[in-house]
Amino acid sequence: MAVRAVRFGLGLVAAGVLAAAGGAASASGVAGGVPWYVDRFGGEPADLDAMYRGRVGVVMARAPRPQLYMAWRLLHGQAVGPAAGAALSVPCCDGPLKNVYDDPRGETGSSQWLAARRLVKDAPRKAYTPTGREQPYYMWSAQCFDDAFRNAAQTLKARVAAHGGASPWVIAWLDAQDAVFATCQEEVALPPLPAGAPAWLKADRAYQAAAHALYAGRTTDAAAGFGAISLDDASPWRGMGPYLKARALRRAALAEPSPERFTLARVAIADLSRRPAGTFGRDEVRPMLRSLAFRDRPRDLMAELSADLAAPAASADLAVAFRDAVSLARLGQPPPEPLEWIATLRPEVDDEAALAANWEPQAMARLRREARLASQAHALRRWRAGGSTAWLVAALALGEPGDGTAASLVVAARAVGGADPGWLTVQYHLGRLTLVGEPPAATRARLDAILARRDLSASDRNLFAAQRAQVAADLGDFARFALRRRICPLAAYVDGVASPDNGCKREVWLPAHAPDSSVFDGVGQTGTVGFGEDARAIIDRMPLAQRIALSRHPAVPGQLRLDLAITSYARAVLLQDHAAVDGLAADLAKLLPQLAPEWRRIRETPVGPAKRFAEFFVLAKVPGVRTDLVDYTRPEGTVAQFQYYWIPWVLVSRPVMPAPPPLALYQADGSGAEADDPDSITDLTCLGECGVAAAPLRLPDFVVAGQPQALDERSRFVRREAAGWAEPPPPMPAGAVSVWDEMLAFARANPGHPQVPEALYWINRAGRWGGSHAQSGKRAFQLLHARYPKSTWAKRSPYYYD
Repeated sequence: MAVRAVRFGLGLVAAGVLAAAGGAASASGVAGGVPWYVDRFGGEPADLDAMYRGRVGVVMARAPRPQLYMAWRLLHGQAVGPAAGAALSVPCCDGPLKNVYDDPRGETGSSQWLAARRLVKDAPRKAYTPTGREQPYYMWSAQCFDDAFRNAAQTLKARVAAHGGASPWVIAWLDAQDAVFATCQEEVALPPLPAGAPAWLKADRAYQAAAHALYAGRTTDAAAGFGAISLDDASPWRGMGPYLKARALRRAALAEPSPERFTLARVAIADLSRRPAGTFGRDEVRPMLRSLAFRDRPRDLMAELSADLAAPAASADLAVAFRDAVSLARLGQPPPEPLEWIATLRPEVDDEAALAANWEPQAMARLRREARLASQAHALRRWRAGGSTAWLVAALALGEPGDGTAASLVVAARAVGGADPGWLTVQYHLGRLTLVGEPPAATRARLDAILARRDLSASDRNLFAAQRAQVAADLGDFARFALRRRICPLAAYVDGVASPDNGCKREVWLPAHAPDSSVFDGVGQTGTVGFGEDARAIIDRMPLAQRIALSRHPAVPGQLRLDLAITSYARAVLLQDHAAVDGLAADLAKLLPQLAPEWRRIRETPVGPAKRFAEFFVLAKVPGVRTDLVDYTRPEGTVAQFQYYWIPWVLVSRPVMPAPPPLALYQADGSGAEADDPDSITDLTCLGECGVAAAPLRLPDFVVAGQPQALDERSRFVRREAAGWAEPPPPMPAGAVSVWDEMLAFARANPGHPQVPEALYWINRAGRWGGSHAQSGKRAFQLLHARYPKSTWAKRSPYYYD
């Protein structure tokens, strides 16, 4: 049963989460990686605050359940508020337990306890203190929590201040407390109380003994000890006694359930409830009763929780009620409507059905489609029965263009008024369902009106910009909407953890994540804007002339212009479009000045074998360059620091392979799509975050007009993966020319050419890192050492690796 922990001294804590008999249990995590321009966790601080206060953005089906519950409330006009919102925005039911640091210095309770121990003379130094113990089946349960160590540290400081760090009584106190905390892992006997101990130490020892018994699992002894403390007028812990007795009996009932134990616990809790207001732990009466009901009266508790979840006002413990309802539903209790809605938004394939299908890709695709359609049918029934926008949102999120329900859903979506809390989500799915069939001018007008609003979150603005880019009227219009603002920039994190001032929740739920470099407008993983995944896919489908024009557009930041220019350069080289190569070389002299001599030589060399060699030389020197943005890595730093592996470049004289990269390759940082997923089921707008239904990519009309040229050009791009992969590269097409072979032939024929020794060095490097052709690295090594043995490049190449 999830309850709030309260603080009290000498290391006893309020434990027991999800009705566990002695500790906290973590739940399964949310799925997959995290896209960089949409955020299922609510976004940045201003976005979260606006949501808590009532603004509903685009509801994302892959958001954590507590986040979706907030959306449910807001869609029904129910308040959330900052307090409940903040509590619902931390992991419990969809991810790892949050490690909460409420100390302003970021110290844990255990670190404070270890530091406080050093105040005692000759205290044995410890670098670690146990917090839990192993359980059967490789499980682990927490026994001692952060507040226990923090408050024990405060008590020890007070005893040292009163009696001194060298006092034998303080040393005896510490010995006993060390035994208490050691029992968190394995029971260690308490040392005997020294003869002649003062009254304060006797009172503390009674408390320590009761806490020790509780941690050791002797809950009856613990309850008796705390009961005696509650009757001892001289004990400074007397005020805590009733609560701690009730707590111990509650743990006993949960650890070894029986009607008698539940009765004893409820009697003790009732006694606590009759105490005056302000009595320690009195506000824990309701959570403790609920934790007992979780075990022996789950149906009654679920009815109580359902009423809490549906209440118009957000209670102080709304997050606790929600998480308990999730836990009960997982144990088979009928879920309240919000949980039913969340489950409908996130249809899952039954494990037994997946096992029967042997997880075969086509069978799994069929099962996923059946699960989606079944959930959509349920959402439609719910919506038609009650008219709730929330259920319409679910039906829309589960629909795809071309489904039998698409037309009626579009009609229903158009009828939702702008004042409806679900209007923005409805508009997103309206665009998703109509983007291909709607006249682009009408879609542009609708999206422009949405993007003109000032109340959009950064995530929502990026989503509608993605739809807007797909109906762009021309290249300049596309450039305006192809760029997305990054959510929670990497600079907001310290050592991979979200800064408390930043307020972004994604790093609390998942390990630190950022897409690969070559995405943003900064160096490495820095920067604040980048091309959206849909925009990158569209750019990779443009003909060369459009790509070059976009690389020169003033709206595109410099680093992204470099990405466009150098991938366009690779295309121009493969197409042997020397005019385009020269123009791009002039651009790249400014965008990639590390290769300024190479760019100048390309422009100054007449068309012929020497020019081809100069053009190929750049491909040999920049390992991450590709024809498409989807698998390209930006050259950054010095030439020696350029990253990624080489591919064996090939020139063909006739069409070979016209297919562009699968859209799923662009989606991988979002929903974790498989590389062989068909384009029809991908979602490059919301990257699978908004729902399981597909969002087909729409090429802008001006890009469609260039498709004959783009496909003709692509038929000259042979994608031969680097050697050494599990799948061997396909055989060379008839009449094709290996770039490395031609460079080696030129090197043999032109031994005095100034670039030849360095070129041989780079071809050998390419062989080392996967991009060889017919032992081209070995051949380059042999030629380099045979002809130029004293050159710098030969000295840098002591080995070959083919």
